[in-house]
Amino acid sequence: MPVSDNMKAALAYLDERGIRYSLRRHVAVFTSDEADRHRGGFTGISCKNLFLRNKKATRHFLVTIPTTERFDLDAFAASVGEKHLSFGSPERLMDYLRVTPGSVSPMCLINDPRHRVEFFIHPSILEAGEVSMHPNDNTASLWLSQDEFRRFLGSTGHARTSLA
Repeated sequence: MPVSDNMKAALAYLDERGIRYSLRRHVAVFTSDEADRHRGGFTGISCKNLFLRNKKATRHFLVTIPTTERFDLDAFAASVGEKHLSFGSPERLMDYLRVTPGSVSPMCLINDPRHRVEFFIHPSILEAGEVSMHPNDNTASLWLSQDEFRRFLGSTGHARTSLA
């Protein structure tokens, strides 16, 4: 399987910063359940990621939660002072985070140098031993230790807000 330019850029970003990771290639997956089938011996936490926008499209959000958690869109909207949120379109996702649906993960933050997207993360992800995510391409998953994951998040310059 050839490596996409998006994945090459993500792995180069990690390598340039000395952030250690493990990578597993697999068929393209589009849901958390599909991704979990390719986990192998991974025992850490897997994430699902939501790209959202407000009604006027003046605010955009990347929300990262464990695959086992349910997400209350209305409660989240209220917590960020919005009345209504919806999922961003594939075109908007490409414009803001430079990925296609199914490839969204915290790794996409490297594609948002102007910090146009607000990042929210579930606290249990920041407590897990290892974290799994796509490297800007849904044909692979990478695993980072918690220390490496925090180093990665810090390197993007994005503020991270913990979900209550």
